[in-house]
Parts: sequence; structure tokens; C-alpha cells
Amino acid sequence: MPEPIAPVKEAAKIIADVITAQLGLVAGQIMLTNQKWIIPETQGLYVAISYVSGKVIGNTNYSIPTSGGMQENQELVMLYQIQIDLMSYDDSARVMKELAYMGLLSVASQQIQETYNVQIARDPQPFQDVSMLEESGRLNRYTTLIAMTQLITNTNANVPYFSDFTQSVPPQISKQQ
Repeated sequence: MPEPIAPVKEAAKIIADVITAQLGLVAGQIMLTNQKWIIPETQGLYVAISYVSGKVIGNTNYSIPTSGGMQENQELVMLYQIQIDLMSYDDSARVMKELAYMGLLSVASQQIQETYNVQIARDPQPFQDVSMLEESGRLNRYTTLIAMTQLITNTNANVPYFSDFTQSVPPQISKQQ
């Protein structure tokens, strides 16, 4: 059996691409779940993206005949809740949070969504000011949740199948008197 292939690009990285395109971020300004990140106490915006939940909303599996046998096509639709945190020691996070929202429906976002078979919900959750979580320094931190669906496909070529059926004789039913 062939090795399974990961989706083209994982959902959190797609959101990172959208936010990067909108806010003009560079390497080191955007981090994904469980990556070690340290926000330097300088000017500038830093973004963290993480999964909150993922739910299967559609799952199908079908086979089609091929010249070499049978091919199995698997399709899964996932609904993700993804958290976006904007952070800065200056006012960048506070003044750029609306631009992050705009980026979710931008032309760049639409092109990225088409490329990776995803759809970002039009109405994200409101930004919450969670600056009080950072007691050591006065970090401006705003967080929001967005919903995103992703179609994930997988194809297994040359799946075993039945091509020869033996004919069996039906059992005889005897009449009892």
C-alpha cells in the first residue's frame, strides 16, 4: 500500500500566508502553533497562529476503474477554528488589527484560498484585548478566532479489487412434510 500524502498545505500555514501578504510581515514576525517565539522589546508587529479545534464536516470515499485496476479517491472536509494573536510592544498590534480582518477577504486571500481548496469565513470573531495576560511587560496583544474549511484529498492507485467471481450453486431447500 502506498504511503499517505499530507495535504498540500496545512490550514494554519495558509492563514499565515494570508496575514503575511496583508500586513507585509517578514520571517520572524509570524509564528505557528508550538513554535518557540520571543518577541523582542522593539518596534513592530508579531503574529502567532494556532489551532483551537478541527471538526470533520464531510468524508467520502469512492473508487473508479482505471486501465491498471481500481483507484480509490478519498475526500475530507475539515472545519477549523484558528486563533490569530497580534502582539507588539508599540502600538502596531492595536492599530493593525483591522487590517488583519481586511486581509482575510483580500484579493491575495481569495487567490490563496483557490490555490489550496479552502474557504475562510467572512465573519471572524471580534478581537479581544488580552494584553493583561502578559504581566512582565506591557505587551499589546489582541486575539481573534476565525473559521476555515479545507478540502483534503488523497488518491490511492492500484487498490485491490474483485475481478473474478465464482458462481455458486444456491442451496436446495427441501420440503418437509
